Amino acid sequence: MPSQIGRYEIRQELGRGMMGVVYEVHDPALGRTIALKTIHLAAGSEAERGEYERRFLAEARIAARLAHPGIVIVHDVGRDAEKGILFIALEHLHGRTLAQIAGEGRPDWREALRIVARVAEALDYAHAHRVVHRDIKPANIMVLPSGLPKIMDFGIAKLEAGHHTVPGQFMGTPLYMAPEQALGQPVDGRTDVFSLGSVAYTILTGRPPFEAPNVPGVLNRVAYQQPKPMSELVQGLPADVEYVVGRAMAKSPSDRYSAARLFAEDIEDVRAGRPPRHRAGWSMPRPGERTIASGRLETPVIEQELQLIADEEAPSPPPPRRRRRPRAALVMLLLAAAAGYFYLHAADRSFWRAMLDSPQAHRVAARAGEVSSGLHWWRESKPDAPPPPAVPSAPPAKPSSRPSAPSLTPVALATPEAFELPEPILGDSSPVPAATDSAPPAAVSPRGAPSVPGHLVVEFEHHIRKGKLKVWVDDKPVLDQDLDGRVVHRILSLEMRKGVVQESLALDPGPHEVRVQVRWDKNVRTSRIQGTFASGATRRLDVDVGRLRGKLSLAWKR
Repeated sequence: MPSQIGRYEIRQELGRGMMGVVYEVHDPALGRTIALKTIHLAAGSEAERGEYERRFLAEARIAARLAHPGIVIVHDVGRDAEKGILFIALEHLHGRTLAQIAGEGRPDWREALRIVARVAEALDYAHAHRVVHRDIKPANIMVLPSGLPKIMDFGIAKLEAGHHTVPGQFMGTPLYMAPEQALGQPVDGRTDVFSLGSVAYTILTGRPPFEAPNVPGVLNRVAYQQPKPMSELVQGLPADVEYVVGRAMAKSPSDRYSAARLFAEDIEDVRAGRPPRHRAGWSMPRPGERTIASGRLETPVIEQELQLIADEEAPSPPPPRRRRRPRAALVMLLLAAAAGYFYLHAADRSFWRAMLDSPQAHRVAARAGEVSSGLHWWRESKPDAPPPPAVPSAPPAKPSSRPSAPSLTPVALATPEAFELPEPILGDSSPVPAATDSAPPAAVSPRGAPSVPGHLVVEFEHHIRKGKLKVWVDDKPVLDQDLDGRVVHRILSLEMRKGVVQESLALDPGPHEVRVQVRWDKNVRTSRIQGTFASGATRRLDVDVGRLRGKLSLAWKR
């Protein structure tokens, strides 16, 4: 974290977003605390980055001229020439985002619509100044303690008269984007109206209108499918509420409110119990009518691509293939070979009989990963097995002129550093040697074998562009890993990213609590899991972050 950017003194990091990092800073010139959002330049040639910087500064200066109580104030915009960082100095807000409020449960529908109406009025003001936000979502709406909502992050706002989209850069959030955005069509103020309608649907019902298992499925539902009626999800919701939200979310821009102000006025009428003043002459289109999907597209290949990648309403997975069983002749051949070997090698036969009859040796083999489910069944089916017979000693070898290879006897496996072997074989009644001054004593198990550290392997396959993975074991930090997702596939203007983290950590045997935290954009997710580590054992922890809601889940891999 830099100590200073431009004239601003960095105090702490507030969050990370798609375009950069937000810091809490002190402005020494005006003696106040503000939020400073840094912007990463788009990848590409020097000429492309220069064009990106020019466009960004032009749009940021337009956003800085917006002065409305429902829009965060932009104090300054510029570039730190020494560090090569673009930045926007913003009003430092104290409150909760609409995403945080919605995560605590559904608010009363009147209160939810009050917030939506205030946001619509602020959007109408921005549209009048020819600025389109293009990324309205719950995380970009801050509700102050006074109840006033403020729209944040006009960093990707776009002038209606210009086309400032950087090639290859994905603008907007799939869950709340409008159909014209999903299909790469031109946008205007009605695009923000659709997104705000999706936000209203989410906080009224507790679920996004177009959620799907993957991003291509979300884009398909945004462009072509109607959301589930709110009346089926929420009991007692007035019909006029469904009307205003449904009109804002009409697939075709011509069927939506032509201005965000009209959306706000109809909301105020519904909250007051009056008929919506702008409802006359409008009716909800039937599914498939007057939509972008039903019209002729100038680039129909986009629709074909979306149809190819669309999910088919939670299709049932194909039945698993049945494994081919080995032929009976091959099984009989293997069994005959094993029987012949043990018939000719009496010492080996006695050794393995002793090993299998000993519960302690059974645990040794299980720890080494060499016991099959059949051996488990064999031990459980003979709980009263007789004690193992003594291992016969081999007869003295006859002298030979040829040197013999070193033999692998059962005692050769009985090194204290490797396993805990059964008493009948080793007779481990000998005392443990005392530790010398030259080396610290090893941790000793109840059977006399030293305790070997276990291993925790953290595996995390993610889609995060930039972020941070932290791991604590028993509240002690053990891992601090930067996340960097690389672009592996592009669908339309959407970049699919992938990153992999795999780290191995040594742990003392016994029970442990593992805490994992993942930070990316403006999200921080933390989860805990408990597990017991045997001496020398390895356990794999699978870390997963959902693509849509960003839920962090932990699970032990078998």
